[in-house]
Amino acid sequence: MGNNAEIKKRMETYRSIILAIVWIGAAIGLIGGFVIMDSYSTRSFGIILIIISIIGGIISHFLVNVALAIPFILLNNGDILATLVSGNGTNINLGNVSPANILNEFIPTHKVKLLTNAEGLGLRKNPDPSTDTFTRILDGIEVQHLNTGSEIKLQNKKGLWYEIITREGIRGWCFSGSLEKI
Repeated sequence: MGNNAEIKKRMETYRSIILAIVWIGAAIGLIGGFVIMDSYSTRSFGIILIIISIIGGIISHFLVNVALAIPFILLNNGDILATLVSGNGTNINLGNVSPANILNEFIPTHKVKLLTNAEGLGLRKNPDPSTDTFTRILDGIEVQHLNTGSEIKLQNKKGLWYEIITREGIRGWCFSGSLEKI
């Protein structure tokens, strides 16, 4: 069906269409009430139709908004949950980082400082040197340190595994010796 943003956009379109139909119906009822009021014998029916059209339009507008509020709330919660769950469906270990920092605020703690003329700092899904890198981060890019792993020795330098995240939300493990504290 699509991601939450597409679904929200589609629901907003449907909401606008339904509200237009509600107010068109209320306007038709209002016009009909004025037409019926022309005759003395049906004047009371015309007044009743006008009142029902106005009140019905207001109540229907409210009910449409209330009926669509629940799906919008669920979709917004789905966006939040999607950011808290990794691609394989397991919970992300947040360590000592609050969910608010991950969801709303990127707080850079380090900058990539490459030890060699490498193309970039390799990120891995797990803190394991046998795991393939899935992406590379360029020299000078700011990152946020999330978790600390075990000790590792790389190119005769000792360091730790660091789990980091970029401003764009790319998350993975790397050698701490390739990071400079900001």
